[in-house]
This record gives sequence, structure tokens and C-alpha cells, in this order.
Amino acid sequence: MNRKRVKQSTVKNYWEDKSPGLKHSEHDTGSEDFFTDVEKERYSDQYKYLPQVAKFNSFKGKDVLEIGVGLGTDILQYAKHGANVHGIDLTEK
Repeated sequence: MNRKRVKQSTVKNYWEDKSPGLKHSEHDTGSEDFFTDVEKERYSDQYKYLPQVAKFNSFKGKDVLEIGVGLGTDILQYAKHGANVHGIDLTEK
């Protein structure tokens, strides 16, 4: 199999330009209303299975590391349920 290596900067630039979730709210990016809209959209249709599969509520007191947090919607669910969360993302947004 011939795999082409992609530069880290290429991946970072791609996600900086196409931040997921930004289209899910008309509110100012980063506002409480913005994040409420994003969360509602994420778990209502396309990813409605995710809370059941990820079992956000079963990690109370445990450490959770998410690599590639995006807007932080999923890692927030772990934190809301008492997990000790740590996350990292390649992009600054």
C-alpha cells in the first residue's frame, strides 16, 4: 500500500478553515447560546447515538483524554458527568 505522508501544517490549516459545528448556530461563536445550539444539534440527529455509545455518564472520577476535541462538545459531556477531562487539539479555534 502506497501511503502519502501529509504535513501537520496541512492538516491544521484544513481544520482551521473548516471548523466543525460553526454552521449549527446563528449566535456569536463561543457564546453560551452558541454552544447550547451546537450541543443540541450534535446529539439530536446525526449523532443521536453518541451519548449511548460514548457512555458519558459512566466515567465519574475517571480520567478521560480526548485527542482532537474540536469545539469540545463531547469532552464537556464527560466533564458534566464528573470525569477528569484532558483534551488537546491541533487547531487554535
